[in-house]
Amino acid sequence: MIANHDARSPDDLWAALMDGVEEADDDVLITAAHINRQSAARLDTSDRQVLDLLNLRFTGRKTQAHQLGVRAATKAILALQESLSSVGASILDHVTRAGRIPAEILSATELRFTPRLAPGSLEFTLVHPEEDALFETGTPDLFDQSFTALLDLFIDLRQTDLDNTAVVERLRGFGPRTAKHLFDLCQVLLQEELGVDFVWEKKSGRRAAAAIDQRSAAYLKELAQNNTTSVRTRTLVGSLTTVSEIDKQAILLDDASKIMLDASAELQDALQRAYRQRVEATVTETLNVNLATGVETRTYALIAIESVAGQRDAASKPLRDETEAVGEYSVGTSSAAPTTVQGDPPDPDWL
Repeated sequence: MIANHDARSPDDLWAALMDGVEEADDDVLITAAHINRQSAARLDTSDRQVLDLLNLRFTGRKTQAHQLGVRAATKAILALQESLSSVGASILDHVTRAGRIPAEILSATELRFTPRLAPGSLEFTLVHPEEDALFETGTPDLFDQSFTALLDLFIDLRQTDLDNTAVVERLRGFGPRTAKHLFDLCQVLLQEELGVDFVWEKKSGRRAAAAIDQRSAAYLKELAQNNTTSVRTRTLVGSLTTVSEIDKQAILLDDASKIMLDASAELQDALQRAYRQRVEATVTETLNVNLATGVETRTYALIAIESVAGQRDAASKPLRDETEAVGEYSVGTSSAAPTTVQGDPPDPDWL
């Protein structure tokens, strides 16, 4: 028979089972199931006291029997995880051509979950493990920042009359990658007729809560669908390897990746002079995320170019004379000092 209680730790029980130690009490039989129960009990009394917890509770007609389809549950949880990691990448202003989020950001924003039943619903308890020393982002509280930002979006979503600028601005600040994953989350909720409640409990005692119902999910899905494209200004440094009046220009970056650029006819003279030189190019990067596949497409348009060792060529237009998109904000100029619209304070050099 299996003992009702054994004071030994799971490690001691496992060692006894593996070593074939004879038990003094014939009523005690060590089995893997026994060890599992002891491990679960230890988890419930130790880990849950030292880890931050997220209670993710799905509600709706399809959860009344304490059941939820595997596809629906995993799609929703995966979309939440990917949204969280994407927000973390946006906080660190991570830019990558390949569309891959670095391992250190994925580790810093990782969630792990265990299922738990609650009346009339299906609840998952998710935990964020202690940050791995092998993966350092330089931002120790990246997970907390990322999840707080995501919860704030969900809270604003419920408080709005569906015409709230704050929701739109938050979503745009997260970028197209996050919009794609939030679109996936809302699509699952709408298709499965589900709602989801979030309760975030910090080990420090701080608590935050948010929820997405069917109405909020429909609105957020629409917003996400309209925010799959972003435009930002970037500075690229590398070797100008291709100059053409017909095809795209090419810059080979220091990481050996090649960027193809569109360039106007006005910049051809500057490009010819910079050919095969190390250059600094100011470009407009347009990022588009395909909602169906998640594929990211980036296109680049040259604004100005100069040799790293020299001054900006007179044929290239100064950045401050252009009207462009910086991140998600528009910056324009006039004959006087430039004006910043919905963005950060103007560059001090312009004042």
